[in-house]
This record gives sequence, C-alpha cells and structure tokens, in this order.
Amino acid sequence: MKIGEALKEERINLGMSKYQFSKGIVDRKFYGKVEKEEGTISSKKLLLLLQKNDINFQEFFVNFNLKKN
Repeated sequence: MKIGEALKEERINLGMSKYQFSKGIVDRKFYGKVEKEEGTISSKKLLLLLQKNDINFQEFFVNFNLKKN
C-alpha cells in the first residue's frame, strides 16, 4: 500500500469528500493526484492532513506498514 492509497482509505472511512478531507491544507485537485499516486505530498502536508482529520499519526503509520506487505 502506498501513502495515497492509505489516505484514500482513511478519507472514505471518515465519509468525507476529497475537498472536505484536504480543505485548508492542499488543493482538492492536487490531493486527488496524491490519492492516485500521480503526485507526491510533503511530509509536513501529510502530517497536517492527518492532524486536521483527527487521524492518529502512530496508528496511521503502523497500519500503513502492516498493509504494505
């Protein structure tokens, strides 16, 4: 699993649109590219997205590591 896929999964689990999930952090179109692995997101923006959406950093990365196999 890649970062974009993990973010998309979190967004869908929260029942949010791309706009709602990324508002105030990155542009919706840019965020869509990140989910599709057509763009890269900085670590700072990634952490801001997680924080904005009340996603626990540690759990996100633990789950990400478990699913990447």
